[in-house]
Amino acid sequence: MIQKAELRRRLLDSRRSISHKRRLEASLSLFNRLKDKGPILSFFPIRNEIDTTLLNKFLAKTGILFLPRVEDNRLIPYRVTDLETQLEISSYGIPEPNPNICEKASFPKISLILVPGLGFNRDGYRLGYGKGYYDNLLGSAKTSFSLGIGFKEQLVEKLPRDAWDIPTSELFLV
Repeated sequence: MIQKAELRRRLLDSRRSISHKRRLEASLSLFNRLKDKGPILSFFPIRNEIDTTLLNKFLAKTGILFLPRVEDNRLIPYRVTDLETQLEISSYGIPEPNPNICEKASFPKISLILVPGLGFNRDGYRLGYGKGYYDNLLGSAKTSFSLGIGFKEQLVEKLPRDAWDIPTSELFLV
């Protein structure tokens, strides 16, 4: 089986080659599929991930957007209602909720967790960037439904797995 580092490189290259038109269509498809699904823990896209911006803006306006913040090497969800004033840039360069302004959330308040990744297999396992943040998050959010989201090019038949990897409940790859 291919090593994780090589697979990550290949998946990053593949995702980078997706056309602008397909990216826009995927973002709209994601928005239409999830806009009525209740409180959602979303994320900000990095490295050419599927764009969640349209969905995040809508959820923030309706008061049901939760975003993760890295604290003590874990992802902690916070409720965000204003994307313009309630975020700060993390050491990774990713917008995160400002804990002095945003309310920390518990998982029973969240009905859906969106999970990004570099690659996914049909069983819902994913290959991320190697920090284990989402595996830890999914492990502590046992009662929440999780959806691995991305592009169809990210589907991989054979994916290296570790004992601590936790699959998503379902996939939505467009």
